[in-house]
Amino acid sequence: MTVRRNESPMRLRLLESAARLLAAEGPSGLSTRKVAAEAGTSTMALYSQFGSMPDLVKAVVDEGFVRLEQAFAQVPQTDDPIADLGGIFDAYITNARKNPELYVVMFGSASLGGYRGTGEEILHTGRYTFDYIVNAAERAIEAGRLDKKPPSPSPPKSGPLSTDTQSSN
Repeated sequence: MTVRRNESPMRLRLLESAARLLAAEGPSGLSTRKVAAEAGTSTMALYSQFGSMPDLVKAVVDEGFVRLEQAFAQVPQTDDPIADLGGIFDAYITNARKNPELYVVMFGSASLGGYRGTGEEILHTGRYTFDYIVNAAERAIEAGRLDKKPPSPSPPKSGPLSTDTQSSN
């Protein structure tokens, strides 16, 4: 993992420790002592870096989206928007496998209990990463490689998923 210029190794250890505890034990397993012990530091270091447990949890979620954006940014844009979408999806899966604890926190598989943000904050957390997918899909639509029309909500008229009750025998 690359340490960003403004991130100390201690801060990243605390973030990763908190993510592991949230993923494994949920919010009830998250305490300053447990996070500090897991990171090999003191509770003072946690408070110095984050100020409070809710701030730490928010930083854990934010860190997950920062890593996802970094993975997306590594996907080169080519002349083939479908290949670009495939590259973005590969980056998503690879990043999820590298950071499983962050993913369960980012996407709600792990409960954040009282630490979960509210209202507009939740709606906007990580939205910027979605732009990579939207931009590639828009390029594919403009190139005529994807249909702009949304899929039909009704089942197909024939085939294995059809609702046709008439037997073809």
